[in-house]
Amino acid sequence: IIAMAVNGVPAYGAQEGGSTNAVEPEPGAQITDAQFWYGHAARNNDWHIHNPHLGKESPTSDDLLAYALDGFPIYGPLEDASSLDGCNGRTVNGKYQYHVLELDQVDSSIDYCNGNSQKTNWNYILGCYSGSIAQTQVTNSDNFQLPEDCVVELESNEGSPDNDSSSAYHSLGVSSMLLSLLAFVFMY
Repeated sequence: IIAMAVNGVPAYGAQEGGSTNAVEPEPGAQITDAQFWYGHAARNNDWHIHNPHLGKESPTSDDLLAYALDGFPIYGPLEDASSLDGCNGRTVNGKYQYHVLELDQVDSSIDYCNGNSQKTNWNYILGCYSGSIAQTQVTNSDNFQLPEDCVVELESNEGSPDNDSSSAYHSLGVSSMLLSLLAFVFMY
């Protein structure tokens, strides 16, 4: 996972199992359904996206599509990607943001890895992370509490067990992965 789309679906990098290109699969590839903008299910039934449109059929450069795992927002593609850094990002009004690339802006004929660089060549969604992890704290999120203004309280029904915060989150369809991402983003 490299990002979380705003629709709640995790975004994976361009490589599929076997190191093949999931976004632009070669003819006869074993897995070809990963290329679509709406995503696909893996063998373990988790739905995820590889395509840079991140669940939106025709995104524009103003569309917020996702948040990278370093906390920066990811927007739709620019017509001219020459203003982007190696991570697919740029600073707009003093704030850093990523932009996805269109298929014709990525050279899928070269290797995925870029030698000794942290940047990947198949940078449809991200080329690398720009954010610093120097002050990142990795903790168990089982007991993480969202700030009170981020929680929707659900009333318990008569005869049903009281809703604790985790059952309320699950009732809303919020996965533990999304809660972990939110915990990460709210730390900064």
